[in-house]
Amino acid sequence: MHSWTLLPGGGLRQNKLEVRFGKSRDELRKALVPLLGAPSSYQPNEDDYADSSLRLRFDDANFLSDIEVMGGQLQHEGIELFATNFATLEAALTKRYGHEPKWNHMLDRAECPELGLSFASRFNLGGDLGEDAIAWVMLQPIAKSNEKKP
Repeated sequence: MHSWTLLPGGGLRQNKLEVRFGKSRDELRKALVPLLGAPSSYQPNEDDYADSSLRLRFDDANFLSDIEVMGGQLQHEGIELFATNFATLEAALTKRYGHEPKWNHMLDRAECPELGLSFASRFNLGGDLGEDAIAWVMLQPIAKSNEKKP
């Protein structure tokens, strides 16, 4: 089981290894294969690392655009973001940021824009009532407030 540290809006880290948005697919594979083994790719724009339950998605130019954590541990400032349940994570983020994570009804997930992450429980994904364990945490870059919008 792998343990990652969140780099808010930037990616994640394990010891000295950093998985950062904007890095090329080749660069990330070179760094990750020795630790996690060769990835499988079910979609042309994704690399799945089975041993760590880590999925990386790439844009059309093959640069990292989002990260999905589906196993192991993911932490930020003492808050466990993956190996927990929905109620505990929601309470911790509410305490830290002063408001509940925003629920996105269209995508059936909760969002914490301050960290550039969204998450869902097994129940949210069609599991049985009471399946409160986090199923996945998705990380995306945080938009800079000074960027011009199209």
